[in-house]
Amino acid sequence: MIWSVIPEELIFSQPAQRGQPPAALLIRYLNRQVMVRQGRVEALLSTNPADFLDERFLPGALVGRV
Repeated sequence: MIWSVIPEELIFSQPAQRGQPPAALLIRYLNRQVMVRQGRVEALLSTNPADFLDERFLPGALVGRV
C-alpha cells in the first residue's frame, strides 16, 4: 500500500505518458560508445581524452553528420 498525496495515475504511469522524452540509447558511432536521445549525442563513453575534443561527439551534436 502506498500512502501519498501524488495521484495513483501519476505514480504508476509510464514515462511517455508523463510527457518525458524517450530513453537514451547506447549505440556505437564512429567506433565510440555514445548515448543518443532523439538523434542527438547525450553523452560520450570513452577513456580517450582526445575523443572529448572531437566536435562530432559534443552533447547536442547530430548523429550521422560526419
